[in-house]
Amino acid sequence: MFRNITKWRLIRAQVLEAGISKRQVARDAGIHWSTLEKVIKHPFPQKYSRKERRKLQEDPNRLTLPKQKDIEAGIKNKVVESAVFIRDTVQAIPRSAAPVAELRRLASFLLKRGFAPGPSSEFHNFDSEDHNWMQQVLQRKLSVASIQSACGNDPAVEKLAKMVWSRSLTNRKKAIVVLARLKGVSARSIQRFLKSSGHTISLYWKKFQSGGVVKLFAGINRPKQADNIALRSAVLSLLHSPPSVHGVNRTTWKWDDLLRCLREQGSPSNKDTLREIVKSEGFKWRKAKIVLTSRDPEYREKLDRIKSILTKLGKDDRFFSVDEFGPFSIKMKAGRRLVGPNEYPEIPQYQKSKGCLILTAALELSRNQMTHFYSKKKNSLEMIRLLEVLVEEYANCKKLYFCWDAASWHASEKVYETVRYHNAMASAEGSHLPLIELAPLPASAQFLNVIESVFSGMAKAIIHNSDYRSEAEAKTAIDRYFQDRNEYFRKNPKRAGNKIWGQERVPAVFAEDQNCKDPKW
Repeated sequence: MFRNITKWRLIRAQVLEAGISKRQVARDAGIHWSTLEKVIKHPFPQKYSRKERRKLQEDPNRLTLPKQKDIEAGIKNKVVESAVFIRDTVQAIPRSAAPVAELRRLASFLLKRGFAPGPSSEFHNFDSEDHNWMQQVLQRKLSVASIQSACGNDPAVEKLAKMVWSRSLTNRKKAIVVLARLKGVSARSIQRFLKSSGHTISLYWKKFQSGGVVKLFAGINRPKQADNIALRSAVLSLLHSPPSVHGVNRTTWKWDDLLRCLREQGSPSNKDTLREIVKSEGFKWRKAKIVLTSRDPEYREKLDRIKSILTKLGKDDRFFSVDEFGPFSIKMKAGRRLVGPNEYPEIPQYQKSKGCLILTAALELSRNQMTHFYSKKKNSLEMIRLLEVLVEEYANCKKLYFCWDAASWHASEKVYETVRYHNAMASAEGSHLPLIELAPLPASAQFLNVIESVFSGMAKAIIHNSDYRSEAEAKTAIDRYFQDRNEYFRKNPKRAGNKIWGQERVPAVFAEDQNCKDPKW
């Protein structure tokens, strides 16, 4: 029962106040005429009551009326019987006795009222045979010979049959249209089967009639805009000139600016064509990277000397890469870390330092071993101290090579004097001290110093994300890192700095002595 108070008031307002006709309001609201009368009669929805119904049931002389459902069912049965009679009559009519258009109108009439099946079922049996034949051709259920016999043995049938079974949807449609027309199928039936327009079907048939298979499957050879020589030259001239020359306030081109400049020069294009031209000419978007360079005029000579030393490095020789790390303060450090959800690490900008460290170290390249200690300053005395530590540690070797950058305390007179004095003592009779030879790196060529990569790994593992409470705690962590690193490369021999080494071949005795499995050794 209709009891929506909002719609109830709206309907009363439309009829009683706005003056809209009852028929229009009933149609718009989707309610029955009697329901509309009740809405107009009562300002509010009425409660359901069974009193009148009981009075009718108790009255023995009341008039018995048929129920509404029985009336509707009887009417529907009569209409269905009429529809079935019309359908059977239409099916009995030969195709040649009635125009197809009349049959379609009658079919549409019955379909709209729900008394006839759809177009693909038995109602349209006047073209179901043709549809079945075209379906079998598409599904390769018919041989070429049977298709030829159905199409009148036309010489183009074999080519058309192959095109029906090709991968191109357009070619399949063209071929099936022509084969069906050769068989005598009407254009309207083909249209219903392919669900295509009548204009397209007639166009395919006219092409075949005028030029055969060649014209039917001939593509449209339109010249590509990307092959236009004038457009290509205009694009290349823009790419070889900076955007500022053409009034664009940018340092690099972008697609929109290129298109706008082309239009201003009278060469309109689009982004797809522009991308095709740029790609075919070999242009690519690349980010410029900073290249490490050295301004030392003797760069090549010094680098060749280092490679020559490494090439001839003997079994009892050692080559050291020397440098300092720091000074760095002991405080909470930032870095990349693995955190939980909704956790955002923060580092105070201003912190009180708990100390400061300078790490002086040397990396032996052939065995990848680190020697280090802590210094208070970066000066020549610390370099001399490092030489003494390494001479004592590698006393059984014949020669020690030291490679460092062009820092002032590395190339000081005190260091060279100490080296000359030590070599004089090592050259004396009965001395078992190793000789020292210096192989300085070119100026501004810190990228060649192999120990820098070791410092980088140490900083990432030990210093980043750290919050040491004192210098001693930081030193303990650094000492343990280098101790573990040296132990690892003693068990897994591998030399350091492959890029700086030459194409040397280490003798087999050396490889056996190191128990090395690396084929580079």
